[in-house]
Amino acid sequence: MASGLAGKVRRSTESDEFDLSGYDQARCNELAKACFGEPFPLKEMVRISFVVGGGKLVRQKYSDDLPKFMVNALGAIGFQEDNSATVEAGSAGKFKYHHDTNKNLKFVHVFPKIAEAPAPEQQADEGLAGPRVLKTPEELLLESEEADFTRFLQTHLVTYAQKRKALELLKQRIAVLEEIELKLSRLERLSDEEQQLF
Repeated sequence: MASGLAGKVRRSTESDEFDLSGYDQARCNELAKACFGEPFPLKEMVRISFVVGGGKLVRQKYSDDLPKFMVNALGAIGFQEDNSATVEAGSAGKFKYHHDTNKNLKFVHVFPKIAEAPAPEQQADEGLAGPRVLKTPEELLLESEEADFTRFLQTHLVTYAQKRKALELLKQRIAVLEEIELKLSRLERLSDEEQQLF
């Protein structure tokens, strides 16, 4: 399992940004291989952005050759440069260099290869009576006990973007549960999905 920066990148479930100050060619090669050597287990494309330079306020943190180092590292693992790449499935395995003049930072945006999780029917264990459905990370988070929930937050939700998404998931689940309680108070029948949630 990847650790350090590579581990954080591999745990990304939505577009995120990472800083590569102090990286040389060897470290870029290791990072590219550890992060993108295997497809991400995601349903939708994400953009992984690496800060590789900037204006005079941050220039000293980055080697002038850092963009080239990262581009070479990605090319070595089979990724292709494509300036039209965007957050869509067709851009899997591509990257692009971008100088954001508003932020005064230079980025290499990477669009990882993604391997969608197999459908529940494919996950069924033939030896069991019924299909065994694997839960998504979101479902595991929402259905966990307090101790597991705290551990999950500390070990898997390391970026601000991931924590923000978790908060939105919690708000959505609370709204759904409040709606179910309202239906129950009016003695209305619940759907099978609502009964399973409640």
